[in-house]
Amino acid sequence: MQQLLRSVFLSFSLFFVCSSGASEREASEYELKAVFLYNLAKFTQWPQGEQKTAEFINLCVTDQAVFDGALAGLQSKKIGNKHFKVREVKPSDPVWSCHLLFVDQANEAQWRLKPDKLQQVLTIGESKNFLERGGLLRLYINNEKLSFIVQLGNVRLAGLEIDSRLLRLAKKVEQ
Repeated sequence: MQQLLRSVFLSFSLFFVCSSGASEREASEYELKAVFLYNLAKFTQWPQGEQKTAEFINLCVTDQAVFDGALAGLQSKKIGNKHFKVREVKPSDPVWSCHLLFVDQANEAQWRLKPDKLQQVLTIGESKNFLERGGLLRLYINNEKLSFIVQLGNVRLAGLEIDSRLLRLAKKVEQ
């Protein structure tokens, strides 16, 4: 089952990268992260709150430039009947409308990542101490592969649920 899920994820990743004009080269780290963020949204359930019922799945990022255009392909994607929307945010911006918040390593120190204060926002980061600072999911490269760790206690504090099929793919699930 896990092998099947990995194959499906890899196939989708290759399709996305190839369809975005990158078929003649290897996918960059941030192209893979962009695909992962889209798939992560597909396997996450948000409570039916007022701010989360809009027609968009909002991916907020602290710096679009680190993705070097890899997020552009997500703008035309849909999850169910909701369009995927990407926007850049600063620490002073309200993030209540964000479904996912990707905090790149260079900007992490500026953000307060309290899962009980960022209700219904799935925070994703890159640094080794991201989960200890209150983040929910950490993405990193391990042996040239994209891997992730989930802090399930923080996920629950934020009022979210991540599908067990995705949790099985995690390198580690912390309680």
